[in-house]
Amino acid sequence: MDRKEFVELMDSLFDIVRELFTLKNASYGIEDDVFHNFRSTALRVFGTDDPETMFRVLLAYMDKHLVALANKGIHDREYESRLQDIIVYSLLAIVLGRDRKPL
Repeated sequence: MDRKEFVELMDSLFDIVRELFTLKNASYGIEDDVFHNFRSTALRVFGTDDPETMFRVLLAYMDKHLVALANKGIHDREYESRLQDIIVYSLLAIVLGRDRKPL
């Protein structure tokens, strides 16, 4: 694959990831709180919804995909969708870090 082909494929994958986020975000939580699921789990399990705790919850959600990929590798039938989910979690983590209130 040359660089031009790679960039074209990457553009296509970016579109897929955006669609995935839009689809999944609509089914998660509350419209005005993109971090609703992380916040709810952090409060329920740890008793606090500070950004660091929500970040740890996000990592735990992401980890299920990493564990499956570590176990099955590229032979996992959900290989691509797991990696796409990891990308979405990574983007959410970046936004969570930027959105946090100063301590």
